[in-house]
Amino acid sequence: MEKFTKKLTLIAMLVILNACVTTSVNMKSNVDMPTQFEQTQQATGSAEITYWWRNWNDPQLSNLIEQGLQHNLD
Repeated sequence: MEKFTKKLTLIAMLVILNACVTTSVNMKSNVDMPTQFEQTQQATGSAEITYWWRNWNDPQLSNLIEQGLQHNLD
């Protein structure tokens, strides 16, 4: 029985130590990046973020958020 315990301990230690081994990863990218980026159109307008949930057109969502805002103690 003691022989079995020693073998099991040795195997467990080898498995645990093997988990600590690191591997090298090649971080060099093969993607060709342009030297300069361009924007084709200028952004116009601005996003309305005050009432963002209304864009979902969901009456239940609007109701829940408006209730939360009314009962907010901040």
